Amino acid sequence: MLRAEAEHISFPATVCQKLTEVDSECKLRPFYEKHVAGDVTADALGEGWKAFVVRISGGNDKQGICMKQGVLTHGHVLLLLREKDTPGLTDTTVPHNSEEKTD
Repeated sequence: MLRAEAEHISFPATVCQKLTEVDSECKLRPFYEKHVAGDVTADALGEGWKAFVVRISGGNDKQGICMKQGVLTHGHVLLLLREKDTPGLTDTTVPHNSEEKTD
């Protein structure tokens, strides 16, 4: 028995988000076995999604393991990154602007 899945769809240009409940596994099949940053037609989500193409930007697999871009294996892997291992990646910190943007 399939539990209701939720597809979180966002449009970064307008910062709008939509949460769509999916109750049939047939609607989710086009999204299975896809890589992060892969484009998928959204026709399977319903009549309102015809002619839309969505890009996979993240998610979890059935075991709850997060997807990570750049890991091109079909199984689970353990990434061993420690501080200062990779210059420019693990030895620097990028400050995040936590203030809200106003127009």
